Amino acid sequence: MQLGLGRAVVVAINKWDAVDDYARELVKRSIETRLVFLKFAATHLISAQKRQGLSPLWDSIAQAHRAANCKMPT
Repeated sequence: MQLGLGRAVVVAINKWDAVDDYARELVKRSIETRLVFLKFAATHLISAQKRQGLSPLWDSIAQAHRAANCKMPT
C-alpha cells in the first residue's frame, strides 16, 4: 500500500453480486479509466449485504491506517 499526498485510500465497489459478467467487465474498465489517479490504492469488489469480500477489505483498511500513521525517521 502506498500513499498519495499523505492520504491513505482504499476503494470498495459495493453491490458486485448484482451485476452480470458483462457489466462487471464494463465497471472494471470504467474504474481503471476514471480512477487512474488512485492506482496506488487497494481496490475491493464487495457485496455488503451478502458479506462477500469484506475480510480482505478490512485487512486493507488496517494496512492503510498503519501506513498513514507510521513515523519515518528523517
